[in-house]
Amino acid sequence: MRRFFSMIVPLIESTTLAIALYMAIAVTAAAIVAQTHPSSPLQTLAVLFTVIAPATAGACWLFRRLRAAAYSVRESRVAAVTFLALFPPSLAASIVVPQIPGGYAAFMGRPFGLIGAFLGIVTGIVALTPAPTSLALWAARRGAADIQTR
Repeated sequence: MRRFFSMIVPLIESTTLAIALYMAIAVTAAAIVAQTHPSSPLQTLAVLFTVIAPATAGACWLFRRLRAAAYSVRESRVAAVTFLALFPPSLAASIVVPQIPGGYAAFMGRPFGLIGAFLGIVTGIVALTPAPTSLALWAARRGAADIQTR
């Protein structure tokens, strides 16, 4: 059970960090994009930075935390690369889905729609990113154990 928590806690921390960075950068990028021309290259760079920066920060955080939890460099790298590859698609899927809880929560009043949408984004990313990353980490650990026994 201890090994499970040493894997899950860094995954949850890195996912939370990536979500918080995404929200902060998205608000900033929206302000920049609103002031520029519709086909400006600055808009493309802002959108690209908004997606890539949080995923990279979360992957770096995950790599360092797994190394501190006595995982090998190879296992930590596999988990970080899997997180880096899966965060943007899960973010894209999670941006669409929150319209459902946000729409239902909007019936209760103005601020509840935003809260419902935010919680929908967080729930979607937390549901889609850590499970495949922990599966990749488990497979890397299992593969390393099989190689050592031969």
